[in-house]
Amino acid sequence: MSKFLTDVELDQKIRRLSTDSIGRCPDPEDFGIDRKSFPRITEEKNFIDGIAESIVALTLVLFTVGGCAYSGLIDSDYSVVDCLRSTFLSTLIAFVISVTLKAYSKSHYINLDRYQEASNSHEQSYQEFKDNYLLGLKEHWETLDGHQFEQEVAKLFRLAGMSVSSTPRSGDYGVDLVIRSGNKTIICQCKAHKNPVGPAVVRDLYGALHHFNAESAMLISLSGFTKGVYEFVSGKPIELLGLDELIVMYHDVSQDPRFHHRSGHQLDLWGDVK
Repeated sequence: MSKFLTDVELDQKIRRLSTDSIGRCPDPEDFGIDRKSFPRITEEKNFIDGIAESIVALTLVLFTVGGCAYSGLIDSDYSVVDCLRSTFLSTLIAFVISVTLKAYSKSHYINLDRYQEASNSHEQSYQEFKDNYLLGLKEHWETLDGHQFEQEVAKLFRLAGMSVSSTPRSGDYGVDLVIRSGNKTIICQCKAHKNPVGPAVVRDLYGALHHFNAESAMLISLSGFTKGVYEFVSGKPIELLGLDELIVMYHDVSQDPRFHHRSGHQLDLWGDVK
């Protein structure tokens, strides 16, 4: 795998976390719209709105044609007055049809409009929640030096119920942590660099798989990875974790009741308890 979480999985996890703060995402049935009928109703409304917009475009074309005829740029057997009258009437008819269709769409699909407004508002609130949530935890991670970053990552995996051991500071083939989960061994390298990690690092990590007799490897970087890294790990047993994935993993672990103190306080990755 090339990533610990896909972008979709990451977004889904944060959405679940946001429910307590901003509520759940609006449902069509909250607005009297049957879920099975929702796609059809949406398609109908989009079709009517599309026709109305097309008529608006046609209106502009009619204005243009009328103007060109008036300027003598288009040959016409009509007089200038006839040309302008015809253009005005055609434009007026098109405008009336467009307004009528829009009015019909607004009145007939009022519940759908309300649902879409609520959904758009909720999405905006979610994006604000996501930005603030990620920013708050990012500030902690970004203050860590290399050794501190390695220690925090080890603590995170231990909280997740895995066995974690650190390698010697030298002669470790670039590997910082050895993680064991069941019968599986995972070697891990942690990078707190300010710049994205390049392919040389992941190539060394791949070579260390055999030395440690590990099933897979994990490269964790605070600043992400270059395109060459993603290309190299394709098809290889190497997972890439960025800062966002670490944050969501932390929250998943700290929310798990198996890792709560008996007092009910929640384990804090950075300290003792929350």
